[in-house]
Amino acid sequence: MIHSTLKYVGLFVILFFSLFPVYWIISFSVRETSELLKYPPSFFPETITFEAFVTLFKFIDMTGYIWNTLLVSLAAAAITIIVSTMGGYALARRQFRGRDAVGLMMLSSQMIPTILLVVPLSLIMQFLGLLDSHIGLVFALVGITIPVGTWMMKGFIETVPFELEEAAVLDGCEAWEVPVRVVLPLIMPGIVTVGMYTFILAWGEFVFSLTLLRSEEMRTLPSALAVNFGRTSVDYEVLMPMAVTYMAPALLIMSLFQRQLTRSIAEGALKG
Repeated sequence: MIHSTLKYVGLFVILFFSLFPVYWIISFSVRETSELLKYPPSFFPETITFEAFVTLFKFIDMTGYIWNTLLVSLAAAAITIIVSTMGGYALARRQFRGRDAVGLMMLSSQMIPTILLVVPLSLIMQFLGLLDSHIGLVFALVGITIPVGTWMMKGFIETVPFELEEAAVLDGCEAWEVPVRVVLPLIMPGIVTVGMYTFILAWGEFVFSLTLLRSEEMRTLPSALAVNFGRTSVDYEVLMPMAVTYMAPALLIMSLFQRQLTRSIAEGALKG
């Protein structure tokens, strides 16, 4: 009984410290201006208003920032899904020299801190003429997501019995038709998982977007959040609703697909 009580108390403490910052940002985004600098602050807003959101979209190009972020995230997710599915199938079904080494390098690449890649990637993008472009940012993002996505897809593909592919060949399927018609429909949960993982990571990517995107019209939400409100002062009346807008898609995806995402990642990783 005591052990169970302590366990639930510990879970409550962890949950409180995890969710309280989210609540505080949302709470401050719907308060009146007079409440924002009030000390001590009240736990609940005295008056709920959405004027801050109106001001945000009126004086700041939030539509452009959202569109840029959505464009980069969807492009990164699409490229990662295509390349990871093909790479995962090759690692799961094909025997070739250096296959284990390729898998090891993919996993080892995740040990490299992102900040160490900023300068080399900036120089490469400048040489290729892709600095301050969404294409360059997408290339930088998929360099991180494809190794993880490929390893995850390898695990999902290995859950498909190879006998199904052999039976398809005996029934007259061409070699290129087997992965498309037999394997692909069975690994749709894995494809969705890789897509959600990539989208969330690309939506919240800060370091690359801040360093690779220089002009205001190219900026995504994370870098715009830092640049617009970190120079001389902080306007909480606009900062908080902007932070809520930035967090909303990731929170929505995680709330709707948390169990599927967690289960799929675990199954793919364990099998892989």
